[in-house]
Formats: sequence, structure tokens, C-alpha cells
Amino acid sequence: MGLLDYGSGNLHSAARAFANAGADLVVSADLAELRRQDALVVPGVGAYAAGIFALRVQPDQLVGRVERLVAQLKDAEKQIAALNAERLLAGALAGKGQVVTLEGPTGIGKSHLVAVFEQQAGAIGFQVAVGASQRIFQSTTYWPWQQTLRQLLRLVSDSSSDVLAVQAAAVTETLTQMNPDWSVRLPLLRDVLGLPLEDNPTTAAFDPRQRQEALFALVQDILRTWSHAQPLLLVFENAHWMDETSRGLLEALAKVCHDSAIMIVAVVRPAAETDTPVSY
Repeated sequence: MGLLDYGSGNLHSAARAFANAGADLVVSADLAELRRQDALVVPGVGAYAAGIFALRVQPDQLVGRVERLVAQLKDAEKQIAALNAERLLAGALAGKGQVVTLEGPTGIGKSHLVAVFEQQAGAIGFQVAVGASQRIFQSTTYWPWQQTLRQLLRLVSDSSSDVLAVQAAAVTETLTQMNPDWSVRLPLLRDVLGLPLEDNPTTAAFDPRQRQEALFALVQDILRTWSHAQPLLLVFENAHWMDETSRGLLEALAKVCHDSAIMIVAVVRPAAETDTPVSY
């Protein structure tokens, strides 16, 4: 552990405290030496103005050196994030599904980590789809899943009846070609895709619980089958604001993706920052 000596601050008190705690401490103003340490401590000072003055008047431009050190630490964090993303994506690519929860307060850097995952995934052939929950849509069933599945199916956003009818026909053709056995259940996708897929006698006979269970199973089958042709990265932003049904579908997929080339990333804030308990 390194303790920065910048000519001010409660240096000796901090050094004694760490020594009493048994820490292996290096007190230095040398950047090269501090870089070799596992952690860096910058001691505080009650006389704030004097402390800032001490930083600014260092003959060796310590301020610039500290700024470079902080930048290097941030670069190291990015490299670690990239390595972790690469490792997790490699597992998914090998057919060992991955489920990752990124939890942290606003501004902590979750978006950067997600960007790392997405960039790494796209570079090695993953198809990436993102669904973002919003507080105002918490009562809208399947809101994040509608975004995610429509991206996978390459459906443009258009609410005109003619376009929706064309999309419904295209989805039916595409998924029937993937697996003809799905055809009888395809009308269930109306609930999540928002397309005019009319019920057949089988789906019309389902009660609400049967309908949901059958839809969950169909989405699981579609995504698992899809991942055999192309690995999938599914990102759910603001998952703490997911509606209950969407959360249920996410949990259902997470339980069965262990042997598929699927990676799920749920991005959440701590429960203290939201009105919804985080349960991922």
C-alpha cells in the first residue's frame, strides 16, 4: 500500500494508523514507486487551502504526477473490466451461459462496463440486444423484452397497422423455418412483441397462467435455438424497474441458459436508490 507524501496532510497519523493495523506501507512522493503498490492513500488535511497550496507549489510538479497516476489507475480499471468481459463472453461462446448483475449507484461507471461488454461481444460475433426499463413503464407488461426481441428479429419501430401486419407475417415465417413445431404457439408472442398474431384454437383455450407458462417456454426455446447459430448478449438496463412479468421471464431464461451461448447482463441500482427491491 502506498501513502502519498505531498508535503502536507496528516501523513504521520495516517502512517501510524496503517502500521498499527499491520499494513505493509510505503510512504513516498515517487510516482514509479507508488505505481508498484496495490492501493494508494492520499492523506487529508484540515487546512484545506494549505493542502492545495502544498500540492501546487511542489517543485517536481507533483500535481501533474498525481493526475497521471489517477489516469493510469482508471486505465487499469478499464483493462480489468475488459478482461472480465472477455472471460465471461468466452464462457458464453463456449456454450456455458452467463448471467451477470451489474449493481451500483448512479454515476459509478455501470454504463462504461456495459459498453465494454457490448464492444467485446460484437467483436467476436455476438448479436447484441438491449432492453431498457423505465419507471414510467413499470406497469407495461414485457416492456424491456419487447425491445430486446424486436431487436433480435430486426423489427423497425412503426405502429402503423400495415407495417405491423407485415412484421407479424415475417416473424411467423422466420420462426416457423427455425422450428415448425413452434407454429402452434407463435400467437403467444403477440403479448410480448405487440404484433397482430391471432390466436388459434390451442392458444385461445389457454387460461392466463397456461398462457404465460407457454410463452416463457417458447421464448426460452427461441433464444436457445437462436444461440446455436449466433451467440447472444442480452442487456437489460435499469432492471430494477422491470415489471413483474418481465422479471419472471428473465429469471426463467437464466435458469435454462447454462448450456447455451447466451450471456445476460442485468444493470441495476441499489435498492436504496429505487422504489423497487433488487432481487437479481
